[in-house]
Amino acid sequence: QNQKPDQQPTTNATTSSNTTIIHTSHRIILLEYCLPVQYNMRNTLPHRSEDIAFSILWSPLPVITWIVPFIGHLGISNSQGVASDFQGPYYVGDRGRMAFGAPTRALKINVQDIPGGASAWDGAIQEANEVYRGRMHNLCCDNCHSHVACALNSLNLYGTHWGMVKLCFLVFFRARFLSFQGFVSQFVPFTLLVCLVILPLQLLSKR
Repeated sequence: QNQKPDQQPTTNATTSSNTTIIHTSHRIILLEYCLPVQYNMRNTLPHRSEDIAFSILWSPLPVITWIVPFIGHLGISNSQGVASDFQGPYYVGDRGRMAFGAPTRALKINVQDIPGGASAWDGAIQEANEVYRGRMHNLCCDNCHSHVACALNSLNLYGTHWGMVKLCFLVFFRARFLSFQGFVSQFVPFTLLVCLVILPLQLLSKR
């Protein structure tokens, strides 16, 4: 009945369309195989990759977005829904984890509007990634918005020149929210700030 020291636990595997269960003599290990999912750094608010493919992505910046709700962090997703974003000096993330957590808003581009289709879109993102791996990050002049603009300009998307300001306001007014929590994280802190700070100051100034 005692197992020999060099004897390995018996293993039986059963599979289904979405799940593989590995049975051992000591425990059951459940391994999930599912569609690619994007998570923020706290592993909340997952978004399936097909929901955000061919999209310009936006996530709030702590403190800054609380004060100015239209300012946030920008990224861009390829045809598989994997996000790329300029995260800091000489560094571009391209594995789906954006610098400030999962995207809360997405502006989807119609693949039929992309010159060259999906392959050209993916190629433009890869090219922009390589360019910005050689760039110093500058908060005001050369940032995450510039990285996204670089990809769009290389495609000559919609025959316009893309820049930081145009992308900032386009996403603010046109991008859809991916969840109600995303709406809350963008606008509720600013609303509370107005109610708790600015309005009392206005009342005091009128006395």
